[in-house]
Amino acid sequence: MANNKKRKNYGSNNSSGTARPITVKEKKKQLIKERIHSDPVKSRGMRALGIIVSAILLSRIALFIYELAYYAYLGLSVGVISNLLLLPLLLILFMAHDGNRGLLAVSAVSAVVRIIYLFSSTYPALEGLSGSGVFVAAYAVIMAAQFIMSVTALSMPSTDAYSKEMQKINYELRSSLMNGTRR
Repeated sequence: MANNKKRKNYGSNNSSGTARPITVKEKKKQLIKERIHSDPVKSRGMRALGIIVSAILLSRIALFIYELAYYAYLGLSVGVISNLLLLPLLLILFMAHDGNRGLLAVSAVSAVVRIIYLFSSTYPALEGLSGSGVFVAAYAVIMAAQFIMSVTALSMPSTDAYSKEMQKINYELRSSLMNGTRR
């Protein structure tokens, strides 16, 4: 009979008065609401950084799709290795939005490196082929836009305030996990 005990439903008010422990995700949402959404500068920085990160990611995905379509049209093989860099960029942009704003410098450097690669390797291989000028121009414009958006996000005081607060929140959550406390 002792094994037939009912499990306590932590989502409801039970008679013992114990509540369901708060998860790290819930605590993070609560801290963001308290510290970022209540401050107009930090909130503006959060929105600006979200828009910039989304724009960078969407433009790179659009470039990837355009590159696939262009190479398929020409009947050439696509350089898969350079396009696999889209996955680490996704992680970098997620981490940048989560408070590690310095990683946007990686995005800016990535854009410069890809433009150099475009003109040193890709353009000479495509020169003279149908639509190569349009392809190179579109590629260069998207990389230039990525560079400009990254540098803009790095230079905005509101994104700096948001990122510093997110770093404090993440540090506080990490410390509470390490100490085994959840307040």
